[in-house]
Amino acid sequence: MALNSEDKLRSCVSKNDIRSVSMHVYNGLKQQQSTDLSQIEADTGRTLTYSEVLNKCACLVPGLVSLGVNRNSKIMIFSYNSQEAHLLILSCIFIGATIVPTDISYQDDEILYLLNLIEPDIIFSEKGSIFENLQNLLPLTTFLKPRLIKNDIESPDLKFVDLLFEADPDFTPPHKISEDDHVFAIMFSSGTTGRPKSIMLPDSYFLNEREGRATGQRTLILSSVSWGSGLYSLTSSINRGYTMLYFQERKGEVYLLETVQKYKVKAIVGNPSFFLRMAFHPRLSEYDTSSLIFLYSLGAGLRKENQQLISTKLLNGCNTLLQVYGATEMGVGVASSLSENRMGSCGRVVKGVDFKVIDPQTGNVVGANVEGELYFRRSNLMLGYFKDPISTAAAIDKDGWYRTGDIGHFDNDGFVYILDRMKEIINYKNHKISPSDIEYSLLKHPKIEGVLAVGVPHPKDGEWPAVIVVCKEDISRKEIIDYIAANMSEEFVPRGGIEFSDSIPEVNGKIRRCIKEKYLPIFLKDLKNKD
Repeated sequence: MALNSEDKLRSCVSKNDIRSVSMHVYNGLKQQQSTDLSQIEADTGRTLTYSEVLNKCACLVPGLVSLGVNRNSKIMIFSYNSQEAHLLILSCIFIGATIVPTDISYQDDEILYLLNLIEPDIIFSEKGSIFENLQNLLPLTTFLKPRLIKNDIESPDLKFVDLLFEADPDFTPPHKISEDDHVFAIMFSSGTTGRPKSIMLPDSYFLNEREGRATGQRTLILSSVSWGSGLYSLTSSINRGYTMLYFQERKGEVYLLETVQKYKVKAIVGNPSFFLRMAFHPRLSEYDTSSLIFLYSLGAGLRKENQQLISTKLLNGCNTLLQVYGATEMGVGVASSLSENRMGSCGRVVKGVDFKVIDPQTGNVVGANVEGELYFRRSNLMLGYFKDPISTAAAIDKDGWYRTGDIGHFDNDGFVYILDRMKEIINYKNHKISPSDIEYSLLKHPKIEGVLAVGVPHPKDGEWPAVIVVCKEDISRKEIIDYIAANMSEEFVPRGGIEFSDSIPEVNGKIRRCIKEKYLPIFLKDLKNKD
């Protein structure tokens, strides 16, 4: 692990030197034709060619070095996505600094906690409320104040453009070799049920020599660069040679459909809720989505019926919606492929990964078609949780197995199926209900914008399902119950209650399920009145 007893990153060379992401990205940029588009910022229309990316990084690297950035530096990036954030990340990669992309939707108390935990040397922030929040929070921190870079050309503060120095015409990355314990990035867990964990990732996590080229393909990435899938997509797009499209902020389904039509997008990477909202949008037929060939679904499993519905509506019935399963701590563990894509499954275990399913009650390994907790082992797992050896030891056992906390099973052919997080399962009588099954069903309703399903303790039945709903239009509780009763089996009916909210907060693209604590007393009171 690349942290000494004082929790500072060290740079000693180990016996098992590996190629760095730095050289991986540099070689990817050099392979492309200078005029090929590397990325398109779809909401502004700004573009960067591969040669422009390399040239701007060659200007930015000496600018960052002038601020003291080196292999021991930690750089926090507060951005959903932007050209400048991407260029800063790539330049830090070239220097060998540890990048710390941070979701801008964290609450102020969480941001303050993360600042004090990481103790960054440099902070990059987009302009607007997040920059103002950081200015207010930094005086409250307990460490030496970092330099704050603002992405605003008109700002009197230190700005991104101030760091664009004259480029060396013979530029090559200063950081060429990484040790096997070099902390390439610190990514944060979603913290959906508590404080986010800080996950230290090695270079090998982001290196995939087996990926094929996809030159010229336009792929829309719906992940923020602060999510594992977003950062991986940034480096992977360069290594594979495709054009990456992204947004500076989260967009609604109409904007997504317009972008697919305008840029003739061939593939989309996103979570199931994005695809469901697009597929069931009432104006879908008004948009030309015929360019779409692939959908890569990650973040949660899709049931067979939902996968079929999305494929029918967005892919003209083609079986090219590929589910991917993984975790920030371990990367992709299970993936579908065009040759092996089974509806409702996340695919088979990828090469180089060990996999087993454990009965949570007995601790025994189970066989095919038996649900249990999923465990994975691979050579490029996370290095551990930053400054948290207790949580690291709880997540990875002495034999190197990472326990996911997810429930699922594999079939007789080795295809893996995901139910949900163990602690989120709603145990109603003898049924194990995945909250996402209820949520995805209700997202198809034209009057519903967002849903959170939770379990409410019940003295006889274990738990009753309940839902918190965000509406597009007024909808009654009876309409919701009738809709579920008409489209799902009886155990999914929200006996525990229905409440309405203006919004359901998310972080790292996942619902913040901890907000159920706000509604649980209401549901319990209603339940008592029913009894």
